[in-house]
Amino acid sequence: MTTQAPALAIDSLTVERRSAPIGIDARRPRFAWHVAGDGPRARQAAYHLQLIDAHDARASWSAPTWDSGMRESRDSTYVVYDGPPLTSRGRHAWRVRVRDGAGATSDWSAPAEFEMGLLTTEDWSAEWITHVVPDLVSEPEDLRPSRKSPALRRRFNLSAVPKRARLYITALGVYEAFVNGARVGEERLAPGWTDYHTRIQYQTFDATPLLREGENVLAVRLGDGWYAGRIGPWGVHRYGDGPALLCQLEVHLPSGEPLTIASDDRWMARESGTWLHDLQLGERTDLRDEPAGWNAAGFDDSGWSPVSMRASPGSRLVAARDDGIRVVETLPAKSVRAAEPDRHIVDLGANGAGVVRLRTTARPGQHIVIRHAEALDSNGELYVENLRGAEQQDEFTLANTGPVTLEPQLTFHGFRYAEISGVDGALDASSVESRVLSSATRLVGSFTCSDPRVEQLQRNIVTSLRANFISVPTDCPQRNERLGWTADLQIFAPTALFNADLTNMVAKWLDDMVDAQLPSGAYSDIAPTPSGWAGAGNTAWSDAGIIVPWVLYELSGDVGVLERMYASMHRYMRFLEADQTHGYRFGGRYGDWVSLGARTDKTLIGTAYLAYVADLFTRIATVMDNSEDADHYRAFSDRVREAFQQRFIDRDGRLTAETQTAYAMALGFGLLPPEARPAAGDRLAELVKAADTHLATGFLGTPLVMPALSDNGYHELACQLLQQDSYPSWLFEVRNGATSIWERWNGWTPEQGFYSPRMNSFNHYAFGAVGDWMYRYLAGLNPLEPGYRRTELRPRPGAGFTAARASHESLYGVHTCGWRLEDGVLHIEAAVPANTTATVVLPTPDAERIELAPGQHQLEASYRARDFSLSN
Repeated sequence: MTTQAPALAIDSLTVERRSAPIGIDARRPRFAWHVAGDGPRARQAAYHLQLIDAHDARASWSAPTWDSGMRESRDSTYVVYDGPPLTSRGRHAWRVRVRDGAGATSDWSAPAEFEMGLLTTEDWSAEWITHVVPDLVSEPEDLRPSRKSPALRRRFNLSAVPKRARLYITALGVYEAFVNGARVGEERLAPGWTDYHTRIQYQTFDATPLLREGENVLAVRLGDGWYAGRIGPWGVHRYGDGPALLCQLEVHLPSGEPLTIASDDRWMARESGTWLHDLQLGERTDLRDEPAGWNAAGFDDSGWSPVSMRASPGSRLVAARDDGIRVVETLPAKSVRAAEPDRHIVDLGANGAGVVRLRTTARPGQHIVIRHAEALDSNGELYVENLRGAEQQDEFTLANTGPVTLEPQLTFHGFRYAEISGVDGALDASSVESRVLSSATRLVGSFTCSDPRVEQLQRNIVTSLRANFISVPTDCPQRNERLGWTADLQIFAPTALFNADLTNMVAKWLDDMVDAQLPSGAYSDIAPTPSGWAGAGNTAWSDAGIIVPWVLYELSGDVGVLERMYASMHRYMRFLEADQTHGYRFGGRYGDWVSLGARTDKTLIGTAYLAYVADLFTRIATVMDNSEDADHYRAFSDRVREAFQQRFIDRDGRLTAETQTAYAMALGFGLLPPEARPAAGDRLAELVKAADTHLATGFLGTPLVMPALSDNGYHELACQLLQQDSYPSWLFEVRNGATSIWERWNGWTPEQGFYSPRMNSFNHYAFGAVGDWMYRYLAGLNPLEPGYRRTELRPRPGAGFTAARASHESLYGVHTCGWRLEDGVLHIEAAVPANTTATVVLPTPDAERIELAPGQHQLEASYRARDFSLSN
């Protein structure tokens, strides 16, 4: 008898969305896996999970710590552990197999592992330490108070090469850790930005391969970072006056003897050569004052001072959820121009965030200065006026003769151009690189199309995404701001989550929002919120506390974010109920930020968002199975919608605010009665055409206009808007050399030059929110169920586009919708991961629908462009 081969296979195992993580603190971690297979049977009907203790050499799969048994379920993502309680430091191996609908069971997957972090306060034996310097550094007055970066070290001996070693580490400020001279981990600017008075992240590293028998050293260099350095326009010391360290290295020797090297009074300290370590001003180091080999074993630290003990801040210590800030790309210099014999202007090719790495030949006492800017002025010099006090300047005074590589570690800058002064002789382009930093460490989305200009726009979107996801989602990476403005993310979140694996980082940032929530229930307009900031409760900004969790749930499938935030979101909804009168809400201080043309009534905006957010919370309450809240806020949303219609729709069916933003908002938020939608769509199209096929919208209106047009019979016009390359437009920026998304449509024009330097960033992702339309409407990849469990693939050619393709890797696998037009035939490419479903909707008069089984598909259909004129 022939045995039928299993239909499915299992790979890509993750825990809490990470591959083989160590140091997690989720007490009930969630598992996910890819089901691999093609055809109608490539869908999971049941799963079977097993888990064993990876620390126990006697552990066996025949007697697992936890065995789920075969459970009838399609779930292959966010499967919650429900075995015996997990404990600190526990390392576990797990495996899974699945059964398909025909009853065939897959082989067991290859085992994967994960490791718990420190789950309780009692697990920490370390104490907070720092280095107190009696006097301020004698530097220019405008740099005070500035203290040299502390260098701390602890020597210890091991009787043998360890079997296992873990470093648990965090800081008030930022840290660089070394074991025996080798850098620990790839993270930069760790532990990242939180409200340090409330919550501090820690990282866990495997230090096993760095340790050896005999003398060892654990060394750490600290920087001010967000804790003590400059934040926004408010200057230094928003959380504290200097950095501090907390760490413990736990070593397990072959004999079974445990050894813990914790931060305590046995550490030694001194000043490093880095006399400025500020995120806005830059990093400045005198290598003559940097003790050679200070972070390696064998170094004589007899002249160092004992560390100073620091009181605990009393904050919760939480394991970092994501992979932190890392170097995600290294860009070679595009060109080098000698401005003066020892001063060069370098074009790094893209306006990102990071630092310059310079390789040169040193001589003692040589002083090298690296300045950074987004643009050049009309004379070809760095344009720095828009930095508003963020000097973005790194300096190195060299100590020795010979080759040297210079790369700051305790700062970052927003730049495309660098001015390098002090290098002897000509500067070769091969010696300069941009080290791009980002928390968006893994890209999971891609988009291409037949228009190279739109493809450049996509590259600009990704560049700005990466530049502004630096521990928190920020507005800009260059000037003295760099803050977690909430509205910026709520409009950009769909685009961001398509392009990069940001679920864990955004979930962390939502914790920042909760930490900053006011007793009234209002969310702050920025998160984290430094002391001294009072803006809160503003329409579209504070509303991010409802919108972003919902978008994150829809695009990642992570219902846990709704569970964790539900009580906080409910407090905010109570605030909104108190902040409205008869269904109307004032739109707050910002309105349709940086819009062009006529301003949209802020009460219209406030009321529109009130109805929208109440509707979203109704859906959230439904997912949470809270029928009482769902019924209450459904009725509240209906009342607000009725109030909107009574006040803002006139007797002729037009809105009282005749702006593109008003119509796009009314259509996009579902505020109009069904019979009024066609006329509103027509009027929106008229307003766009009256602007000569240009937008006249700001942050809030821009992401809504394109979907509103496409959903209401004007997809051709939306495509024309995307392809518009005269001012103001996305492609106007591309045509004028942009490599990132500008903050303002009028950031630079040939007639006016640069806009006012008071507020003019060339790296703001907000207007890049158009990416979501490009992926869902133009390419046609549209998730219909949370986490892409079900997708609609709907190619929509228009305005001369002859091809488009979008691809996204979810926890299920890679989803693709691509199309191209050739000789009246529409060729469609589709990829459907196993354990998901997809429907292709053809652009035919009857919108023919074709159900696709998991696998790779090629389809063809005849295509005739239809007339999408104003009288459509």
